Amino acid sequence: MATSSHTRTVTELTPELVRIVMPVPRVGCVIVFIGLWMVGWVAGEFSALRGLIFGGIGLNIATLFLLFWLVGWTAGGLVFGSIFLLMLDGTEIVTVGEGIVRRRVQAFGIGLSWRYPLEQVSNWRPTGDESGVKSFITFDYDGPKGSKGIRFGTGLTEPRAEEICDEVWQRFPALRPRSRADVGTS
Repeated sequence: MATSSHTRTVTELTPELVRIVMPVPRVGCVIVFIGLWMVGWVAGEFSALRGLIFGGIGLNIATLFLLFWLVGWTAGGLVFGSIFLLMLDGTEIVTVGEGIVRRRVQAFGIGLSWRYPLEQVSNWRPTGDESGVKSFITFDYDGPKGSKGIRFGTGLTEPRAEEICDEVWQRFPALRPRSRADVGTS
């Protein structure tokens, strides 16, 4: 198995598949901010729960508001907690081969996975964001709910995104963009 690495992004190559392991970018000030926010979130969560449990029996406007607030507060905590964990130990893993493109985003071994049948994937290409600062890899997916562009690789440099695309195109020529004009467009 050949392996290449650039800025902690690792590409594992075998005759059957290409596996790309990319760390989620870590931003120190965001990690500190969300960590401190999570301390306040826990205090608010327990305070609201205590108010519901020990606030007395009865369904009044204050109890309904507290329930409504608690649902929103819990949802916000789950979102920010997920971002916090991803920034601490997040990894994005994309595997192309065996008739499928697999994408997994995980932190501490827990995460979400997506699968795209290879025959429904096309136009694999490096792309950039609107500011031209970040580079990604994008492919088109013609799924049961219609066509859409799938983007991954937050934090890749432009040369690394192009290098990964070249490695994928060598093993899976059908994923090559339809024309060179398509490369670099979203």
